[in-house]
Amino acid sequence: MRTLSFTIILSVFSLVACGGTQSTEASPSAEVQAARPSDPRPASTQATATAPDRPYLLERVGDVGIVQTYADHFEELPVAQQILAYHLYRASIAGDRIAYDQRYAHNLEIKDLFEALIRTNTATPAMITYTKLLWIHHGVHNMRTSRKFVPEGFAAAELASAAHAARAAGATELGATDAEVDAKLARLRRPIFDGNFEPMCTSKSPPRGQDIISASFNTFYPGLRLRDLQNFRDQYPLNSRVVRERGRLVEQVYRTGDGTVAEGLYAPELRGVIHHLNFAMAVAPTAQRDYWQHLVRYFQTGDNAEFRQYNIGWVQDDPSVDAILGFIESYTDARGTKGLWEGITFYRNEARTGLMRAIAQNAPYFEGRTPWDAQFRKTEFRPLVANTVDVLLEDGDGGPISAAGINLPNEQAIREQHGSRNFFLNNIIESGNLAVGPAATREFAASDEEGAIAERCSVDVWNAMVTLHEVTGHASGRVSPDLHGDPHESLRQYYSTLEEARADLVALWHMSDPKVMEVGLLHDAACVPASYRLFAANFLSSLRRYTDQHVIEEDHDRARSMIVGFAQDRGAVVPEQRDGHWYLRVPDPDAFRRAIGELLSELQRIKATGDFAAIQRLVEQFGTRINDEWRADAIARATRLNLPTQWAYVSSRLIPVLDANNVITDVRIAAPENFQAYMLELSQLSRESIESGAALRAAPTTQQ
Repeated sequence: MRTLSFTIILSVFSLVACGGTQSTEASPSAEVQAARPSDPRPASTQATATAPDRPYLLERVGDVGIVQTYADHFEELPVAQQILAYHLYRASIAGDRIAYDQRYAHNLEIKDLFEALIRTNTATPAMITYTKLLWIHHGVHNMRTSRKFVPEGFAAAELASAAHAARAAGATELGATDAEVDAKLARLRRPIFDGNFEPMCTSKSPPRGQDIISASFNTFYPGLRLRDLQNFRDQYPLNSRVVRERGRLVEQVYRTGDGTVAEGLYAPELRGVIHHLNFAMAVAPTAQRDYWQHLVRYFQTGDNAEFRQYNIGWVQDDPSVDAILGFIESYTDARGTKGLWEGITFYRNEARTGLMRAIAQNAPYFEGRTPWDAQFRKTEFRPLVANTVDVLLEDGDGGPISAAGINLPNEQAIREQHGSRNFFLNNIIESGNLAVGPAATREFAASDEEGAIAERCSVDVWNAMVTLHEVTGHASGRVSPDLHGDPHESLRQYYSTLEEARADLVALWHMSDPKVMEVGLLHDAACVPASYRLFAANFLSSLRRYTDQHVIEEDHDRARSMIVGFAQDRGAVVPEQRDGHWYLRVPDPDAFRRAIGELLSELQRIKATGDFAAIQRLVEQFGTRINDEWRADAIARATRLNLPTQWAYVSSRLIPVLDANNVITDVRIAAPENFQAYMLELSQLSRESIESGAALRAAPTTQQ
């Protein structure tokens, strides 16, 4: 599970190009390299420049702010660890195309079309903007609202002219003849230009006459309805597509095949992933090598037992350099079952890990102070691995729209029996903070006094929220021995909303505990009530994302809506209209804490017992419906402040340095020149990895 960013404020920085090349580096294709000017500064200066010398807010793409992250101190890692990071980075990139295809059947064809226009210089500025939005959202549906966005500034006729010019300029992948180009454009016309055609990637509150499967246009269940899946039991819950073949439902498993099982979906991409994982295992410490063997076998066979063994080994390790790879989170599946491809590569920030570990070491203390029934409290504690990390790459479900924190694995039995690993994404949160300012904090505060306190506390509060959400939230509680199977099997489409709300509530509940200040997570007692008010104000501000719909679909947003709605029902959050604007006041912090304690106790009971009817009532009552007046006001205020609705993050480039025998001897790191060049490079590297992995067809798991 993950914590999405709480950032709600914006300040505009000047846009400055940065990046670097060196003659000894291994280069991507010429088209990518040509788009990247050299930077005269040495790499060490780029990596350690002070904040005023660095660009953070790179550009605005539609309603999205593009933020640059930096990976300080990477060059201080031992060379073997840098090389390991490079291979994990490439393994992640190799799988990125999978996420596009999982989110919508036409995404890859649309992505490849528009990238060809950019490479051949036939794209108009409006087409480039649309392509950037495709990259940000991994397709034509908004990652947060799930609704399709359509092009602005060009029509189908202009796209046709650009596509034919691109083919003439050498983009033969668009078609061998003009007639083939026309056929492609005709096939893609409605997927690109018609916002009412297949409008939702994921619909958890479908329109009348449809259900959560038929109204969702991801590729997990093509052509099926919810009733078709009523008695269906997934053998490959995270890593398969369910289709009807010859009158019966079958799972098309995501796997390469290994000579004993047949090749499945996404075999070319997964062979590319394995290709780089094999290189990573050759330089990895023994423990990592051992559990990655299980991950490789999982990608080859699709066998969930291999993935479980991988997770058990992974959760008990604490390496300096690591990655999250695979089909992890099920937010995109309306059933809450199928996993979207995710790749995140990172390394531990040694200087800033202390706070995370201090909270993890006090896990029994915090568990004993939860408000829920004692029978649902943990009594046995496995060591929690809790680290502050700096991200080197995020793709698929991981980015460019990023989480702020991560807690894995998701399987409840592994959490209880073996523990969990928790990550605070330091450079994501830091760069977000440096790219924003106080305008919205003051704008949505209920008074000038509260705004001043909120501005003073906001960074500490959100850092504390992320840490407590992951370490004391997702990692807390236990389920009833009478519950058979994982809670998500009982709670189905409402499980992720429940779990995100439960983790947020745990963080809010513990915010007032003296231990939080004792370990240094908060530094000012006034920040405790400020955290409650910031939470309510952030929810109000977040409604600006939902410009053209009346239902909240995303699980984190549903969770926060449920919390605020429940607190409002108990009188702990009070809507107030003043001078034409809406505010959500928290007049009595103690009353707010009582309300969240009541809801938290109920959510833990629901999770522990699998009470589907109870969570359905709570989510449908408080978590799904948008107050149109609040939304309209939030949009108007955000427009006046020029406030993006979302943030996307540009990570670092890892550049291998090769010797005369093409062996990697070092890895250089640089910030990309711009978002466009960075995404084109990732696309090219993804294609190269798929080509490199082709030689692994049905190959054994031996290291290279």
